[in-house]
Amino acid sequence: PKMLCELAAKPEYQLSEKERELLRLVRSPTMPWMMNMPPSKWYFAAHMGELMRHTG
Repeated sequence: PKMLCELAAKPEYQLSEKERELLRLVRSPTMPWMMNMPPSKWYFAAHMGELMRHTG
């Protein structure tokens, strides 16, 4: 989770294609929370990183 949080906190232009793909996968609408399952720790890690990026 820490790595995902750190990746999501980076500006998009600093990410490699593989890093962007990983974040897209984690944020995908097919994630378990869309299927009446609780969000995973991976989703929350990426979300927290995004919040850190936007609050700066």
